[in-house]
Amino acid sequence: MGIASIVLGGLILALIPRQLFPKVERNQFAVEIYLPEGNTLEQTAFVSDSLEQMLMKDKRVVNVAAFVGTSSPRFHTTYAPNFPAKNYAQLVVNTQTADDAVALLSEYETKHKNLFPNAYVRMKQLDLLSTIAPIEVRISGDNKDTIKAVAQEVKAAMEKNENVIWARTDYLNPRQGVSVQVNDETANRLGLTKGVVATSLAAGFSGIPIGTIWEGNYPVSIKLMNEQHHKNGFDDIANQNVTSPLTGATVPVRQIATSITNDWSEGQIIRRNGTRTITVRADVKRGVLTYKVLTDLKSEIKKLHKAEQVTLTYGGEEESEIENYTPLAKSLLAGVMLIFFILLFQFKNPKLVFLVMMTMPLSFLWSSIGLGDYRLSVRVNVFLRYYEPYGYRCPKWYYPD
Repeated sequence: MGIASIVLGGLILALIPRQLFPKVERNQFAVEIYLPEGNTLEQTAFVSDSLEQMLMKDKRVVNVAAFVGTSSPRFHTTYAPNFPAKNYAQLVVNTQTADDAVALLSEYETKHKNLFPNAYVRMKQLDLLSTIAPIEVRISGDNKDTIKAVAQEVKAAMEKNENVIWARTDYLNPRQGVSVQVNDETANRLGLTKGVVATSLAAGFSGIPIGTIWEGNYPVSIKLMNEQHHKNGFDDIANQNVTSPLTGATVPVRQIATSITNDWSEGQIIRRNGTRTITVRADVKRGVLTYKVLTDLKSEIKKLHKAEQVTLTYGGEEESEIENYTPLAKSLLAGVMLIFFILLFQFKNPKLVFLVMMTMPLSFLWSSIGLGDYRLSVRVNVFLRYYEPYGYRCPKWYYPD
């Protein structure tokens, strides 16, 4: 009967949903706004202000703090701020109650995430998960084109899943630029290098810092650059003067350039352990468990054709589960061994010690039944509750719920 109860408890536990950390019950949530690479701060501010006004009209909202071109200071343990960018904005929304926050998230996530055609609005409920996205697939390899092709296939597989609401890569959108091809022979005669040409163009179009003024506690840089109407087109680039540091000759760029054309580059290039890696991230719908979606995605990803030099690994919630549960399982095993030797020292009889130890797993069945009865998911704090029949006792602050 004892063995049967343990087996039955394991079967019940296998049927209970699994979630590493619960959502935070808090009358606050965050809104992240992403525009394509190359968008200006004014375009980002327009989307941010429009959404802020929309939220403030809702009676359930107390106030909204907007951060345009940057993110808020860290106000939650595991919610890390983003790096500043002109195409990024963040809103921190405070509501009347925690239930209002959940209701607003459910409502706005479906209705307003694609409200702005040039932006994606991500509604973020706070949790204790430290990863950027719950699902992450990392594609690593030396050939950039190969891993980009595999990443697009993985992204397409994610987009086909009805429970995925936003699939993207960390290489971001391609960034538009201008390519100036320099005639090396002509430039060398004048004592010019590609570095000198690039520096002159950067000075004319981005500006040279020449001083700083202070507005209270905030420094404002003073830059010297071309007038606005002299840096709007390809002709302005061609007419930019370049001065040789060796000969002192000043010539326009068109005299040393063979062509001036559009150019596209990666918005961001990430390396992990020195290897080029593209991470495909995905968010899931509210109320959907991540591990179930990932299980379906894994079966689709296995069907994809990839080169032998390309490796796939998984991050996100799955990686966090391994990082958290592995040391907990090891500590449980070490604790059981310690209890065994303490009892052996006390009773001086191995058979009696084994008898006492065999009664500990008998609580497994009723713990699993209670977990299912309260409709809780298996998570870190629940895993720690299973420790208690073995003599462990964790502080109350460790249990979020």
